[in-house]
Amino acid sequence: MEDGDDVDAKRASFSHVGMTEERQSAEEMDEKRQQAMAYEYLCHLQEAKQWMEACIREELPATTELEEGLMNGVILGKLAHFFAADIVPIKKLYDIDQSRYQAKGLHFRHTDNINHWLRAMEKVGFPKLSEDDAALHAAIIAINDAIEKQVSADTLTALQNPAARMKQVQDHLADSYQEQLYTMKTAKEEKAAAQAEREEVNEADQDVYDRLLTQAEIQGNVNQVNLRAGVDKVNAALDAGDEMALIEALQAPGLGLAAIKKDNATWYLDELSRLRQEKGQLLDKDDIHKSVEQANNAADTRTKRDEAIKAINMAIDSGSTTELMSALKRADAQLPPVEEHGTQLYLAGLTNLKNKKDGVCALPTILA
Repeated sequence: MEDGDDVDAKRASFSHVGMTEERQSAEEMDEKRQQAMAYEYLCHLQEAKQWMEACIREELPATTELEEGLMNGVILGKLAHFFAADIVPIKKLYDIDQSRYQAKGLHFRHTDNINHWLRAMEKVGFPKLSEDDAALHAAIIAINDAIEKQVSADTLTALQNPAARMKQVQDHLADSYQEQLYTMKTAKEEKAAAQAEREEVNEADQDVYDRLLTQAEIQGNVNQVNLRAGVDKVNAALDAGDEMALIEALQAPGLGLAAIKKDNATWYLDELSRLRQEKGQLLDKDDIHKSVEQANNAADTRTKRDEAIKAINMAIDSGSTTELMSALKRADAQLPPVEEHGTQLYLAGLTNLKNKKDGVCALPTILA
């Protein structure tokens, strides 16, 4: 455990980072900077701890444990009582001795303490809190409440609350989110109820997240819905044979494809259609990822080959045997090995062929 003197001492010891031996490696210096930042944070946390102790007149957990101690909102609730006792009487605080929290973990009623804190902050004119863990916890409970009421629009609104920190929530999938999340929440509640009955535990004594979906669970289900929607959209575009619709479908966030190139639309359509015909069924995510990678590789290979053939034609026009040999040796041209002693023959033969082919030597001509 660290008290204020310990933190002050370590703050001093880290105040000279960057002023030590010149031969320190970059890794060592970076590590010391990170340590200095960590202890600077602890210093500020220690100062906040001392201020809160003075306000509520009780000793708080050690600095290194204080963050966890704030999660249930009891300390914040006591501060709220200190700031605005008229709107937050002490009797309103839930689990004031934290016995429930220590025995069973978070309960949904712990959020009441955080709400008391927010109201007190508003009354005394404090600036609004940033989106911290307490706000996240409240936002996740709000999502669970909306899921339970089975109104898709309300669930969507709760999911899009910035405090919930959800990613890739899409308006047009609101009904799918509601259906998926309600199914998963119901299953979790049934499992928790069965466990409570089996262990003869009162439901009120279970942890709040024994029955509610966590942030990670909600995000995971949102991701699943996004993925299914993306896969369905790709298969629909293949049915229609629509290149532009396919590009749009492949760019859906749920598929996680970062290397989609509009110029490769024909390659994607051909490769995905070929694979689906081989499988004889709809494509899944792995099929799509594999086909996109193969299509990109094939398109890149063709582009590089076309550039190599262009370089060969330019070398023929220049009449330089040196440039021609260099161009013929390019791996991207995919030509057989060339003989060094045949430079003049190559130039004469290719010049003649190019003249017969309207001024352009294509790959089949060169290979012949």
